[in-house]
Order: sequence, then structure tokens, then C-alpha cells
Amino acid sequence: MLFIPLNSTNIIKHHSILIDDSFFIFLKDWSYMAEKPKMMFILTSGVEGKEKVISGLRMAINIAKSGSAQEVKIMFFGPSEDMISKPDPVLDGLLNDASSAGIYKTACVNIAENKGIKDPIAKKGILLEPAGKILVDAMAEGFIPITF
Repeated sequence: MLFIPLNSTNIIKHHSILIDDSFFIFLKDWSYMAEKPKMMFILTSGVEGKEKVISGLRMAINIAKSGSAQEVKIMFFGPSEDMISKPDPVLDGLLNDASSAGIYKTACVNIAENKGIKDPIAKKGILLEPAGKILVDAMAEGFIPITF
């Protein structure tokens, strides 16, 4: 599900697209906005949805590289944390690309602690923070959440 915070600077026209079970809004033309959006990609899919995570990472990287967004963040939550904690050449390459593109990467510290995967996640350059704080701060800063 996608929530768009509406205020005087980011009222937009959009088209809805349904991909698998994930609903998000495709912003057709950034020119409708007074400024470029800030986007937060929330990746929750696990091994069974690896392609969704890969798609989300690629979209985030492409948006960041193109300069279409003011800022891009990625948050891993739940099953996706298990997946990224393990060695995977494709995911590891995309995480490196995200770092090169200047994308802020974070994951839920509480889930990582409970599953005993803090160290492998941190070694990949992903910050560990409480998920609730990450979301509240991002919404307060005007980020548009997109889930995969």
C-alpha cells in the first residue's frame, strides 16, 4: 500500500498500477509537483519474493541515479532482512550500486537482533534502527513510501 502525504507542495496527478499483490502509485510526470519527491522504498518480501526485492532495489537505484527524486531511502523489514543477511551475488551487487547512488539503507534493528542477523546486515553497510522511528521520521520529512 502507498500513502502519499498531501500538502501544498506535493499534490500530484497519478496513475495506479497493480503489480502482484503490491499496490503503488506511478508518478507519471514529476512536473506536477512543486519540487521533486522524496521516496522511501520499504522492502518486506522474503526469499519467496526475491524478484520483488530485486525490482524494488533496481527501481530505487534508477530513480536515485536519474535525479528524478530529491532523496531516496531503502528500508528492509521482516523477511527481507533474512534474505539480505545471507551472501547473494545479485543482492550484494545491488546493495553496492545503491551505496554508489547515495541511497540511505536501513533495516529494523529489533528484527535483526531477534533473528541473530545484526552483524551480517551491518557488514553490508546497512544501518540498523527501530523500524517505527524510521517510518515516523520519514513521513514527517515528507517521504512517499513504496512497498515491495
